[in-house]
Parts: sequence; C-alpha cells; structure tokens
Amino acid sequence: MSRPKEFEPEAVVDAAKDLFWRRGYANTSMQDLVDHLGVGRGSIYDTFGSKHELWIQALAKYCDDGAQEILATLEGPGPLLHRLRDALLAMVDRDLRDSDRKGCMLVNAAMETLPGDPDTAKLARRN
Repeated sequence: MSRPKEFEPEAVVDAAKDLFWRRGYANTSMQDLVDHLGVGRGSIYDTFGSKHELWIQALAKYCDDGAQEILATLEGPGPLLHRLRDALLAMVDRDLRDSDRKGCMLVNAAMETLPGDPDTAKLARRN
C-alpha cells in the first residue's frame, strides 16, 4: 500500500511553473525541482511521471491562468473595444511589473524546445 501524498499536486505544479519560467526546461535539473518544491524525487516521478510531464503541466497551467485573466476582462461589462484594450494593457502592465523580466513563458518554451517537442507545440497551437 502506498503512502498518501504529503503535498498538493496543484501547488507543486504552480511552484514548478515559477522555477521553469525563471530557468527554462533545460536549465532546470531534477535536483533543482526537488530542492525548490520540497518534494522527493520519487514522489515527483510517482505523481507526474517525468520532468517533462511536470514541465508540460506547468506550462499548461501558465497558459490556462493567462487565458482566464484575459477572458475575465473580455467577458466584463462595457464596449468590446474597451474590454479588449483593458485586456491588452493588463498583459503589458503585468510584464512591466515583473522585475525578473521573464517574458512570456509560452514564447520562452517555444524558443527553447520547438520544433522537437510535440507537447509544447500542441500547447503553443492551442494558445
């Protein structure tokens, strides 16, 4: 019988997203993930299968979170042109407030892993 997880997988994906976003896929080792997440290597493999699968889940979370922010603005009240302007300005403001200047995680991922990673390509096409 396996032990119950002592962590929330969603929280681990979110924390992994931040690390991958800062360092990229290739520059983030499994040991970096273990140290940053506070989760054992075996637990990461048991829960996510591989570093790559955790990467894809983290990238998907980034995409989904961004889409939710944009949709919330676009579905709000007022003329569509104003909502579209507000959504675009919010994206620009978010990037300008980022002191690390990480840029868009999806663009960074595409530059790093395409055309060789079909999972990243699928997320890029979807978004």
